[in-house]
Amino acid sequence: MQHALSSLPPGFQFFPSEEILLNYYLINKNQGQDFDGANLITELELFEYDPFDLPDSTSFAYDHRGRKRHWYYFTERDMHRNKMTMSGFWLRDGRVQIPSSGAGNVVLGTRTSFIFHTGKSIKNVARTNWTLYEYALADHQTV
Repeated sequence: MQHALSSLPPGFQFFPSEEILLNYYLINKNQGQDFDGANLITELELFEYDPFDLPDSTSFAYDHRGRKRHWYYFTERDMHRNKMTMSGFWLRDGRVQIPSSGAGNVVLGTRTSFIFHTGKSIKNVARTNWTLYEYALADHQTV
């Protein structure tokens, strides 16, 4: 799989705002459009991976010298699927509505946050620093 950064010119970073993620990437993806930058965010079966095993091809470095990473990917949203991985699970932490930055305060979509916990039972669960943000369009409710 080609690394997403290879399609960016030298010196550019991929750090989209929530409005750009929803209004450009997610809308075009849901409509099946071929659009500029479509190869920057790839498709991935998230729950086949533990967060620390996510492929580098879906990540973008940021911070001084690129020591920190963000992962962006499209995945099918399945409301009935539990969010279990091989070594733990994603637990919902909250939901936020995302308004447009333009006039009118139109709600573009939602951002639901999940925190990764290791372990399989209540007795041996441990919260980690991994956070997942799931975006959904207001009118489609799909990711």
